[in-house]
Amino acid sequence: MAAHFGRFDILVNNAAIDPRCPVLEISPEFWDDILSTNLKAAFFCAQAAAREMRKGGGGRIVNISSVHGQACMPNLTAYAASKGGINALTRQMALEFAGFGITVNAVAPGRVLVEKSTFEPESGAADIPLSRVGTPRDIAAAVAFFASEESAWITGQVLTVDGGTTTRLSLHGPTPLRA
Repeated sequence: MAAHFGRFDILVNNAAIDPRCPVLEISPEFWDDILSTNLKAAFFCAQAAAREMRKGGGGRIVNISSVHGQACMPNLTAYAASKGGINALTRQMALEFAGFGITVNAVAPGRVLVEKSTFEPESGAADIPLSRVGTPRDIAAAVAFFASEESAWITGQVLTVDGGTTTRLSLHGPTPLRA
């Protein structure tokens, strides 16, 4: 990339998978697949990008996290762990890359209507305080902000973009635990 364009200025780490599985049924392979795709890949892409950005005098790294890195929902244990890891990775890399003029931030989307969505927009918005499901444009605006000069003095932050969902105690109401 840098060889072709001369510089590497912005990286958006957006690759992720989120298959569901009860915690007692998670296999080592299932765990490794999710953590490798969602966390390990983000780490190594950011590491490679930062090496190039350092040569060019700085840059922006934006990681895509999730509200599931902050709040829990049944059957998303590995995904939640990977996104919690993204949040910690964001803060750690922000600290270590600041001296190179590289900012590292994350955007944590809530429920967003995309091709793979399994909910209807109307029913999916029932428990969202702003009364609508997010759009890719909502998330893109947050990413664009972190990639811009307007965010030059912001690093190590996780911006939750969820229509207010995480202002509630739980994403999906209380979930009883059964022995």
